[in-house]
Amino acid sequence: MNIHYEYEKCVSFKNYPNEYGVKYHKPDFYIPDLNLFIECKGKTVDTKNNCEIKKQLVKAQGYEYEILWFEKSFLDPESKKLEIKIQEILERYKK
Repeated sequence: MNIHYEYEKCVSFKNYPNEYGVKYHKPDFYIPDLNLFIECKGKTVDTKNNCEIKKQLVKAQGYEYEILWFEKSFLDPESKKLEIKIQEILERYKK
């Protein structure tokens, strides 16, 4: 796959306040051609509710946003599952 992207684009998003103050969210990948952020998450790293809140906050600023949940099969070098998942996401946002 030949995809132009920026890793952890230096634009951070103010997240919802919590007991520690205001948090920032820096999505993993930004694809400028599609105005799309992709956040990669492990199944146990963050709650789905937190991820949905972050998604809504990013989308409210005019960006597209997808969460890519980790699957063990992504680690298999023979598997094309990760590539297929990324292609599916990109297809949804092609103009």
